[in-house]
Amino acid sequence: MPEEKVAELVKTRAARVVVFGDGLDPDSGRELARELAGRGMRNVSFVKGGAKALFEAGLGTTGGAP
Repeated sequence: MPEEKVAELVKTRAARVVVFGDGLDPDSGRELARELAGRGMRNVSFVKGGAKALFEAGLGTTGGAP
């Protein structure tokens, strides 16, 4: 994710952020989750297994890529 998008997301002070990867590397969001938490965002969660794991568990997604 580009730096300006990360900074923009941090500024929102979102109550909850769920990060997951997609495509060839379903765990590609792990570093982004760490970076957001390291910048002071609270309630950042990482979904191991990516979007596929969410859908297999019967959980959809709302929103989209920032």
